[in-house]
Amino acid sequence: MFGRTEKFDTSQPRTPDLTHPVHPLFEDLGELHHGPLMVCRLASLLLEKALPFFHAILVVGDSLPNCTGGVEHFCPEPKASLTTDEQEQTRKMLAELATGVTIYPGFPPNWDVEPAQLGQTCPDYNVEFPHLSGRGSTIFLNSDRIKALYRAAKSNDHAAFFWYTLQLAKTMVHEVAHAAVLSTMSCTFAVESRHVYDTMFIGLSQFSEHGLDLENFLFGGVVNRIAPWKREAFYFDGDKPSSLDFMITLGDYPDPLTEDLYVYCKHRGPPLADALTEWHVSLSWIHQLLLQSFWDSALKSDNSALHPPRTSGIILGRLRNPESMKAVESRIEELRAAGVYNVTDFGYISLDPIVGPPKTGIAASAIRKVKDLSRWMFHEPMVWGPLDNSWY
Repeated sequence: MFGRTEKFDTSQPRTPDLTHPVHPLFEDLGELHHGPLMVCRLASLLLEKALPFFHAILVVGDSLPNCTGGVEHFCPEPKASLTTDEQEQTRKMLAELATGVTIYPGFPPNWDVEPAQLGQTCPDYNVEFPHLSGRGSTIFLNSDRIKALYRAAKSNDHAAFFWYTLQLAKTMVHEVAHAAVLSTMSCTFAVESRHVYDTMFIGLSQFSEHGLDLENFLFGGVVNRIAPWKREAFYFDGDKPSSLDFMITLGDYPDPLTEDLYVYCKHRGPPLADALTEWHVSLSWIHQLLLQSFWDSALKSDNSALHPPRTSGIILGRLRNPESMKAVESRIEELRAAGVYNVTDFGYISLDPIVGPPKTGIAASAIRKVKDLSRWMFHEPMVWGPLDNSWY
């Protein structure tokens, strides 16, 4: 049931053992800045799994923006799989991209950055590529996340270690997706004015947020967290509570938070329903991403290999917002009609018989409010919750 506390069996945990070579894009982070090697290896594996995505941008995409009449850029829907030749083409272009991308573990000291911001990519006009028509990039990562990872390792906090390893790795490939797009944009005006987001949609995507497009390609949604204002822990190492004070989830993408939080993105198509669907992500799923034996199989499998199983979840709406609550009710009926899930009237999703809201975790919290994933850029937190009025 969604919201239940989760205990990770630490009696015989398999130590993360990734052996995949670190991609040149991430070598400097590990070697020059002494970044976490396991994160660099995981990011390299995610990059390899995302070859069809980068093939669509770097190999097939039309990279001829019209600087006088606006920006025009075509990027097709990523293929389900690539031929051997297409894979090699894409690897060569990623290797070229690596010559013009620099990653730093921290933001410049004079930047005013929200604590929740994970990374940022800026164009580097001093870089020119042999074949790519655009410019290089500088990627800045939130150093607080790296510090949190080291604290988790030092305190033997498995849950926190797993999460921060995944969060850092997926942030790195998220930002590389932005760098890949910038490397194809020859129009300086388009980049500086952020018009790159006006017309650059990848395939059939409804939003021009290329990093989230990549995460959705890899995971079938966006792996993130919902952060209830609650006091009890969600995750335990045996009987020891983890330092994580939030629940790891997979959010359906796109969702209304994309419009709220990523203010520079453009949207196309019909308006999105004002409801969030969040699926529980287990620690065991994250743990397997750190095992080479899992990747030996996953790299040979289809694009669903990294999708977390959707066994339980919750549908959230903007509290005290009648239209949003109608959207939640509509989503509940939609899931029920599919015949796969049991969904309570309060929006709790389960593959098990309906037993009502959980007695532990979110619904048992003394404080019933749920805010959005994080504060981002210029937006204040919003308050989200299920239809259960005990939350508010």
